[in-house]
Amino acid sequence: MLTWPQGNNFLAESLRKQADSPILPHTLAYQLEETPAGLAVLCYDAATRHTMRIEARQVLLATPEFITRRLVAGLPNLARPALALEHVPWVVANLSVAGLPQGPGRPLCWDNVLYGTASVGYVNATHQSLSLNNHGPKVITYYLPLTGPHATATRQAAYRTSYDEWVARILAELETAHPNLATFVQRADVWVWGHGMVAPTPGTIWNPVRKAAMQPWQNKVFFAHTDLSGVSIFEEGFYQGLRAATELLAAALPTANA
Repeated sequence: MLTWPQGNNFLAESLRKQADSPILPHTLAYQLEETPAGLAVLCYDAATRHTMRIEARQVLLATPEFITRRLVAGLPNLARPALALEHVPWVVANLSVAGLPQGPGRPLCWDNVLYGTASVGYVNATHQSLSLNNHGPKVITYYLPLTGPHATATRQAAYRTSYDEWVARILAELETAHPNLATFVQRADVWVWGHGMVAPTPGTIWNPVRKAAMQPWQNKVFFAHTDLSGVSIFEEGFYQGLRAATELLAAALPTANA
């Protein structure tokens, strides 16, 4: 397992240093237009509050489908198939605890999963602390994906659930592994968050529409995102990015003379 003090920012900075072209931070692309030479990308610079126009021969869009559809809406003759993707909210809770009583099962790890529960468990958010006192206050972060059969109804039910109800539900689950945990809780912060990654649903991976959505538009716009895999994991992000970049480079190379 590889970790760095700055977390995944170490990877982001390493990639940034290898980029040949400048990266524009604080810049939002909001529309693509076709031009005689290729494409124009309309962008908004949040730092200067100015709109700019960037012209390119080709564009690679590594954006979620719900954003991609809006960016390419103005391109002519783009019959891009619509993927039926589902997004589900998550409940995320940070519990500051004076201690963590040990119940059945393994002792506290970095990532902890409770058998037979709906959540994906919790992490020990203070696992990289350099303190020699391993029995002192801790923060544990709990994750519960709301994966009901109907995403919209599940989301609405989550909005109607009160803070006290979430805390009671979370503690009831955690106390199966840590008896009387409620007496050790000093603070509980609970959020219901939308999740940017798609939820894997039956029929998505083998759906021919998914493969059709990967196809470039006139060898000018190329598409890459884990949405195109139907499974949002790191490895699929690499795969889709490399696939789209390979297609773009192949289309950009001049045709060899016979």
